[in-house]
Amino acid sequence: MGSTEESKQGQYHNLMLTGYDTAANAKTNRVGFTNFGVYDVTSQYATSEGKWVDMAIVRRGTEVTLYVDGIEQDTLTTYNTNQVPKAFNLGMGAIGYRGNTNPSSAGKYMTGAIDDIKIYEGALTEAQIKKLYGIADADPAASYSSVNGRVTVTYENAPAVAPVQGDFVLKASVNGGEAQDIEITGFAYDAARNQAVLMYAPFERTDQKQEITVTVVHKGNETALPAFMLSAV
Repeated sequence: MGSTEESKQGQYHNLMLTGYDTAANAKTNRVGFTNFGVYDVTSQYATSEGKWVDMAIVRRGTEVTLYVDGIEQDTLTTYNTNQVPKAFNLGMGAIGYRGNTNPSSAGKYMTGAIDDIKIYEGALTEAQIKKLYGIADADPAASYSSVNGRVTVTYENAPAVAPVQGDFVLKASVNGGEAQDIEITGFAYDAARNQAVLMYAPFERTDQKQEITVTVVHKGNETALPAFMLSAV
């Protein structure tokens, strides 16, 4: 992977994937960011030369988190939201090359190879990052229960990190049909009870009997809940 630049009020935001310590005059291979001529922020993760890795960099508010092959490596929290690159201008074709938009950096190429670049609209969750790399967390939920419009997740032990709505996806199938995503309209976590509650719009009765199966996707793990019935009106 390489660098991209955003020209904004004379500043250049670069994603640097091979590091160089100018003070020590030595290459570090550490991954970081720079706002050209303003600041540098560098993670503790160093790339290995001659080896392909998948990198994902996610900005959430004042934090920038680096994932390598789906595993979190470092989170940088030093700078405020104005000092962290918000967007990358790809129109100038400057991935891996600083180009000549800034004369002082013209002709500087990244030493390495780049492939399969993806940019997502919005910050991905850790669960989404892991799913991209085929990593499934051990599901910490001890049990699930469901009624029409609500799913309750009960943990055997308190999770190390409090669950959030983004950890879950709900799907539902009617009368054995194909499962479709259903919107989570509310979420609450009760730490005292080790319970998370997910709300969705209840299914309405129709002129036919309905057998509804809700499936919970929790950090990449799918669990189909016992079906419930809705009688015909």
